[in-house]
Amino acid sequence: MKRPAYVFLICYVSYMVVYIARLNLSMAVSPLSEQEILSKAQTGLMGTVFFCVFAVGRLLNGVLGDHVPPKRLVVTGLLIIGGSHLGLGAFLFPWSMILLWGVNAYGQSMLWGALLKIMIIIYSGRNAENKTSLLVTSTAIGSAVGIVLNH
Repeated sequence: MKRPAYVFLICYVSYMVVYIARLNLSMAVSPLSEQEILSKAQTGLMGTVFFCVFAVGRLLNGVLGDHVPPKRLVVTGLLIIGGSHLGLGAFLFPWSMILLWGVNAYGQSMLWGALLKIMIIIYSGRNAENKTSLLVTSTAIGSAVGIVLNH
């Protein structure tokens, strides 16, 4: 039975978006510091909050992924990421930006496990392995696209 290629494409683009969103802070650090919106310590705190929330989120969402359909986790995660980025553009106050960057991290933590589960459900055996291996390249492509878009 032929599996729909669009499922893989949607998953691939979804994780590319995660990597584009992940680069936004590193690209915005200089302008935020120059305009005295954030101090260097505050941008460092944003990075720390991101990685702590992301790590805890991966654990929580791993458990949640056993009880919630993976499509729902992906859609919810993407909505959280998008909403947090809209908030980051709207609220240029240090503590709100730090909080929203943590919200962004949680949204990002929802995707990888759910996307892998989708690959396993939709595709079978060796095909699932191949699709999962290809999905990993979305991190590099997303990083490259993020750098291009942010320059």
